[in-house]
Amino acid sequence: LQDFSAFNNRLSGTLPTELGHLTVLTTLDLRDNYLTGTLPTELGHLTAMKNLVFENNVMKGRLPTELAKLTAMEILSISSNAFTGTLPTELRKITALQAFDASNNSLTGTIPKEF
Repeated sequence: LQDFSAFNNRLSGTLPTELGHLTVLTTLDLRDNYLTGTLPTELGHLTAMKNLVFENNVMKGRLPTELAKLTAMEILSISSNAFTGTLPTELRKITALQAFDASNNSLTGTIPKEF
């Protein structure tokens, strides 16, 4: 499986840690659902990932530093959730990143200089 899109549905619950086993996945688009919980650290195993989209859900917690392992990622969109904490400076390692949207969350601190 390379592309998984299930946006604009009524999916609920937390993301299973087993998503980390889908190592050839390049697109995971779950925006506009009712997903809760945190982003699993196992997402860091998805090294082929290019598009990771979780906008407009009810997710919370800190952004896992393991996302920095996704160096091929071009789009990371987590807007309109309830994420907290600071932006991990490790995200600077995602050298292919073209678009990052973290608007409408509860993030704090400053924008890291490394960005």
